[in-house]
Amino acid sequence: MPVSFSWEPAEQRLTLRIGSIVFRGGRPVVNGLLLPDPRIETVGQSDSGITLQPSAPGLRGGTFGLTVLPVAGLAAGASDPALQIRYWLEDLPEDFVLDSFGIRFDVIENMRLYLPMGYNCWDGATYQEPEAMPHGDADRAEQGYAVTQVIPRFGSGSVILGFDRHDRFQQTFTYETRQRPVASPSRLSGIARHVPVRAASRSAWSPSPIPASRKPCAPGQDL
Repeated sequence: MPVSFSWEPAEQRLTLRIGSIVFRGGRPVVNGLLLPDPRIETVGQSDSGITLQPSAPGLRGGTFGLTVLPVAGLAAGASDPALQIRYWLEDLPEDFVLDSFGIRFDVIENMRLYLPMGYNCWDGATYQEPEAMPHGDADRAEQGYAVTQVIPRFGSGSVILGFDRHDRFQQTFTYETRQRPVASPSRLSGIARHVPVRAASRSAWSPSPIPASRKPCAPGQDL
């Protein structure tokens, strides 16, 4: 399953391609809102990775760092390396109130199902298929914790997205399927909720392809 990324300087958005699934329009989010009027500099770039440094007036002199790099080695049964997305905030003023920060992708292409995981073992997990549900279905689960899975409509395999440091932050994956028509691509936000200890924090999550022959994560597992 090929894994790649691209940075679109004109639109200042990140795109991930994992097998047949494409995540487009990746942009930083702070306290639940997209950074307004961001200025994003490319600090470093190579064939295998990129480092970006967005800044915005709302950060009051602070910066939002973002790197995308391949993970060394292969997961069991995988033929391509996973990607790691690492992001952080730094140089925020002492009185800056930080509740959460993360990345939002405007579009997920070729998604059939997604799996929102419960926070505790008794919460369980159920695959959600937005196109098979009435628009605005109240029973549709959109938010999960720590790890999620996306299954394509066309093609084989699937994509696992998971945070690496769930012990220090309450991380969520949120699919904004109610705010868009059922037939339109959905949005995805990966958010780390900050424990207010200091005004600079780091978080990372890794999107990884898994072969069609492997089973997904067990629902209800403690994470």
